[in-house]
Amino acid sequence: MVNSLSLPVLLLVFVGAAALVWRAGIALSTTTDSLDKRFKLGEALGGILILAIVTNLPEIAITVSTAINNKIELAVGNILGGIALQTLVLVLLDATGTARCGGRG
Repeated sequence: MVNSLSLPVLLLVFVGAAALVWRAGIALSTTTDSLDKRFKLGEALGGILILAIVTNLPEIAITVSTAINNKIELAVGNILGGIALQTLVLVLLDATGTARCGGRG
């Protein structure tokens, strides 16, 4: 199927989506600050918890919808792929970030 939307329309949709993501990020930051103060989590721990929940929402939606549609292989593949990618990101951050932050030796 050929895309029937023109480039200006696509750019407008992209800019609108970017603005919504920006706004959601601000709301998320404000919510995290409120939760940090209420539960005395500290900014780092509160941020990590909220970030972990928010970044896993798409995976949860995909896994639930594929499981409901009886596509178990896709659901399992999505979970395993997410775990593999998160592990890779952690390895890369650990390899590049510890030397600059005064980490291990």
